[in-house]
Amino acid sequence: MSGLRQFYMVLLIIVLFVTTYMSAQPVLKWDVQKLMALSPSNLEYKSILRNADKFLSEECPLVTNKEKTFSGDVHNYESLSTYFWENEKDPSARWVAKDGQKNPERLKYDGAKINIFYNRCKYLAQAYCLTSDTRYSEQYLADVKSWFVNKQTRMIPNMEYAQIIPNDNGNRGKAYGIIDAYVLTDVVESLILMRQKNVINKNVENKIKKWFKKFSNWLRKSEKGMEQRSASNNLSIAYDVMMCEFYYYIGDKKRYEQIVGQFLSDRLEKQFLPDGTQPHELKRAKPISYSIYNLELVLDFCTMQWHSGVDYYSQNRQLIDAAMDYVANAVLQVDNLNNAEKPDLPVLKKKYNALLTGFANIR
Repeated sequence: MSGLRQFYMVLLIIVLFVTTYMSAQPVLKWDVQKLMALSPSNLEYKSILRNADKFLSEECPLVTNKEKTFSGDVHNYESLSTYFWENEKDPSARWVAKDGQKNPERLKYDGAKINIFYNRCKYLAQAYCLTSDTRYSEQYLADVKSWFVNKQTRMIPNMEYAQIIPNDNGNRGKAYGIIDAYVLTDVVESLILMRQKNVINKNVENKIKKWFKKFSNWLRKSEKGMEQRSASNNLSIAYDVMMCEFYYYIGDKKRYEQIVGQFLSDRLEKQFLPDGTQPHELKRAKPISYSIYNLELVLDFCTMQWHSGVDYYSQNRQLIDAAMDYVANAVLQVDNLNNAEKPDLPVLKKKYNALLTGFANIR
């Protein structure tokens, strides 16, 4: 009898440990302490509630709501390649590239939907945390179940048809289309936060984690995923940040630590030179825009490590600061921008200042 009691005591301790660990697992990118310190009179507080209230009155866009499908299955995520345009001379021919020029036609497909979904998750979750108003939590739960759980509406966990170039390659997607999924890192942040608030029960959470496990496996094993991982520019850094976030969420500690351990040698040292330049981004039509974007990805990675107890930015500050200085010279002196980027100067300055603030918060 004492042996049986001992067995149940050990089992209870394990259950309590796992429960405590899961509920205490922190978010990696969001500053929850800052969020919870907002007062109702604060402009950011009001903005969060204003956006959340808007989403309460709007339907959540779903990948299954399509007028037409390239793949034949409405559950597939399908988006158009951002910088490709219809061939005006021959509409049946492969669309043509116009680097730096975004085609508004893309907004009719799932790329726009996944961005709206991300914003819904972000603002509904944050509004609930600020107010405890169950209207926000109920809508949030309905949204994530629609995307990841419900058989009738959930997305197939891959990006095989992301950033399609019409009339090319059988209308299948491109490896770089995986970047569309980057916003799911913030969806995961919201999932962890809402788990802490007991909005998501264990059964639903397990189903969502199952979806992200399948998605992570596809990213790791598929031809497109391997191509993205091997990219020499911002795409591979985005890939690493995504995989870290997803592995962290599903509890794959080994693969998470492997990416973190190789990030300096595989990404920073290969893409950022000591003089601050990012050669692969400088080849683009808008080189400073892409240099800033890559730094934003690095900031996300450093922030994730900061919230995990590692001051990754300070450890690699010389390389990162050199890249920041190079960008500063461009955005602070308009003559250093090419003609394609000069109209973007106000936006570039805003993004650069956000980077300065972001890195300052994690040192």
